[in-house]
Amino acid sequence: MPTITPLPPADGSLWPLLEAPNEQKVGTDIVAAVADRYEHPPVADLAALNTLTGAYPGMTIPVVNVGGGVAGYGRYTGSAWKVYAHDSGYIAVSAFFASWSSQQSTPFGNLAYRRVGKTVELNGRVVRSAAWTAGETICTLPVGFRPATGTLLTATSAGAAAAVWIDAAGVVTIGQAGGAGAYVVIGGSFLTAP
Repeated sequence: MPTITPLPPADGSLWPLLEAPNEQKVGTDIVAAVADRYEHPPVADLAALNTLTGAYPGMTIPVVNVGGGVAGYGRYTGSAWKVYAHDSGYIAVSAFFASWSSQQSTPFGNLAYRRVGKTVELNGRVVRSAAWTAGETICTLPVGFRPATGTLLTATSAGAAAAVWIDAAGVVTIGQAGGAGAYVVIGGSFLTAP
């Protein structure tokens, strides 16, 4: 059984590597970053955590999924490991296509996405300064925040029922036409690709 000796976070935070939005990475970048912070590399699952010796109560080790992205973290309770899902917190969409943009309006916030474990939420309000047609792209979600397969989310456009399609490449498109300055409120969740 491997023995672990992690480097404790300098600020005492539980998950220091994923607090800033620019650190919401998946794949080898985050695995390398985590390995630099801890003397023990990330593990694959609870079974791998249970093979470790030398753990102490409160010890935290990153847990990665099959694709290498951070899925959460394991924390030793003193008698067993418990695995928690990672919560990215809301990240505002910053790159829009054509003349789409976020529109803050109470009670709706700017368009943002969030990942908790394997579930992604997409919520907020967008507007386009020009009229649009069905099938136009609003934005693209980053890797790690894309659906496993295409998915349909409910929306409203200027008070009428609408729909938003998100394909497996993360491309978010509007399902129907709308007039200049009309807003679209998007809200829903889906499972990410493994």
